[in-house]
Amino acid sequence: MKLLPVLAVISALAGCAGGSLRSAPPPVAPPVDALEAIRDWQVDGRIAIQRGDEGWSAKLRWDQRADGYQVRLIAPLGRGTYELAGDASRVELSVPDGRTFVATDAEALMREHLGWSLPVSGAEYWMRGLVAPDSEPGYIRRDEAGQLTDLEQGGWRVSILKRSASAGFNLPAKLFMHYGEMKVRIVVANWTLLFLHIVGRREDGYHLLQTHFQFLDYCDQLSFTITDDGIIRRTSDMPGVPAEADLVVRAARLLQAHAAVAAGVDIEVDKLLPAGGGLGGGSSDAATTLVALNELWGVGLDVPELARLGLQLGADVPVFIHGHAAFAEGVGERLTPLEGPLGPVLVVHPGCAVATAAVFTDPGLTRNTPAIKIHDLASAPLSNDCEGVTRRLHPEVGEVLDWLGQYCPARMTGTGACVFGTFDSYAQAARAVAEIPRPWHWFIAERRNESPLLTRLDDAATR
Repeated sequence: MKLLPVLAVISALAGCAGGSLRSAPPPVAPPVDALEAIRDWQVDGRIAIQRGDEGWSAKLRWDQRADGYQVRLIAPLGRGTYELAGDASRVELSVPDGRTFVATDAEALMREHLGWSLPVSGAEYWMRGLVAPDSEPGYIRRDEAGQLTDLEQGGWRVSILKRSASAGFNLPAKLFMHYGEMKVRIVVANWTLLFLHIVGRREDGYHLLQTHFQFLDYCDQLSFTITDDGIIRRTSDMPGVPAEADLVVRAARLLQAHAAVAAGVDIEVDKLLPAGGGLGGGSSDAATTLVALNELWGVGLDVPELARLGLQLGADVPVFIHGHAAFAEGVGERLTPLEGPLGPVLVVHPGCAVATAAVFTDPGLTRNTPAIKIHDLASAPLSNDCEGVTRRLHPEVGEVLDWLGQYCPARMTGTGACVFGTFDSYAQAARAVAEIPRPWHWFIAERRNESPLLTRLDDAATR
């Protein structure tokens, strides 16, 4: 049996607090001030562009950050990718034939070199269901809930045709924009808000966190052999990790003592994930051990009971036991199901180990980011509060972030050291890998909203 590591913007710090899995709240109309505070988001979907009698469609990947954006249009049938990346002072346009153009105005740059343009500055707001602040609208229409449905702004007529439950509330899922001969349709398949916020600190020293957990189909491998001598053995050699300190061994002994189990077990661990990488490998191994031995020893604890037990080993163990992608709060143990986008991801490890404790005790760490609620998932700009500290303590992590950021928005996994970026295809990720400038470790994996462990257990139950 196996459980996959978390890929999110955080691996939670271990702590001791109770928590249970809750049902996702119904979507609500987000208040305008909450939507305005959303600065870091990602949209995956499709775009159709028509200019007069000419038209074409493409896959859309829009990555928006507080300090800049990247819009990628992937044309079908191998026709290449158009990429627009910029900030307040500079815009860069890359076209399929390899040429790159630079300017200060995105729309003017696109009109000059493509013959058509996208209203990037306005759409950054319209995509969230907001009026852009740079000009007065000609008209505004809203529905009974106060959500924006139609407006005219900057010469563009915009209609939000459909909304969907995303990130805890209704966000635009289908938009139509019209300016003269230009018609643009956007259909959103997935909204993603990626972040790690540290919102406070408890009296016992543990930090209060908010983050999004998601799984990968790349993991350590564990096998279990039940014995009758009552001894817990790790049969694999793991340099630098003595058996007594291994979370796998500690998890087995914890369950054995809790349930007064007379049997023992030999555990073989094939370690694939880097230690200190921020992928949650140790916690996922501990969770898998609890789930596997609960079945193999016939203990019979239910999922909430196992999660409470796993909490004694680390605050991010419960999410692996529950096995669902989730919005996490508290010290990382309070979980609400939250779907994330699927698709390939490139994970790069610079070869160093980041000590979570060193990051969380650093005096330069931000500890007062305003808390958010899943109902209004944006009371503050979304970011990884640990990135600045990790960059300073481990410049090699910053080097990976800067390199991968040339191909896609790059993020740290938790406190690091691993860095990840999402791609539209394995081929695109592979092209980035071919240009890795250092002997870094890397792998390409698939994102999952449900752990394969759950799938395997469900399959076993139906046999």
